Amino acid sequence: FFFNDTATTEIYTEQIVGSVRCVQETATERGKDFWESITKNNEVPAAILPTPLETCSKNLLERSGPCMLNLVNELFEPYVTIGGKEYFNKKEDILEMLKVHSLKQKNVEEYINETKASRIEDLVNPEVTTSLLFYSHLNTIKEIKYRESPKIKTDQDEIKVPDEIIYGSGDQKVTRNSFIIPGYKWIWEHQNQLPNSKPVRMVDMCSNYNLRTSVYENQEKNITDSEYHGWKCQCNNQDFDKAVKGDKCYHSVIISDIYVL
Repeated sequence: FFFNDTATTEIYTEQIVGSVRCVQETATERGKDFWESITKNNEVPAAILPTPLETCSKNLLERSGPCMLNLVNELFEPYVTIGGKEYFNKKEDILEMLKVHSLKQKNVEEYINETKASRIEDLVNPEVTTSLLFYSHLNTIKEIKYRESPKIKTDQDEIKVPDEIIYGSGDQKVTRNSFIIPGYKWIWEHQNQLPNSKPVRMVDMCSNYNLRTSVYENQEKNITDSEYHGWKCQCNNQDFDKAVKGDKCYHSVIISDIYVL
């Protein structure tokens, strides 16, 4: 996910950045009091998202207890560090990193041009009713660090493994940021009645937060409201009170999860 050029001024992004700052308060001494205060005063940014005062999972060993979405502001947290040089999730940083450390420069230009042409970074509203299903309880690579350029090894037909890996939350392949931020943007657009926007359901698999058994609101299979809710998964299909491992619920198997089919 690329923040676009207007990310610092768009209202929906201000809400996400505000949510990141509030979550950071959780680690401070006033954490719980802070959340109780902003909840009471209706000051929670991106309020459709669960807060640390709520429980998202009771039984997954990888994610148990309060709803910690652990979103990060990708403009200020590096995702690659090479020889002490930090690269952030910005177009100019990505282009610089690939040009300096990639073997095939032609592929770099093609990659950047394709990204622009496909408008990935704009997170264009799908304009149809959408349900976003995701696992978010597994360790997922958030940042990798190299003491020297990996190109030194790849020039010798060798693979350079990272010297250090920092993990965040996700489905083992995609971080939670990449699920939450696009979904929240589209929800914000629907709630604020932007043209052609439609309801969006963010379905947090393996979570018991606002647990549902159907994305539809009635027997007529209507969806009129945007919402964030939990959903059972094949890793905890027996009992939410029984401690289980969630390692078999990862990125590539979600489409075959017994509660998705």
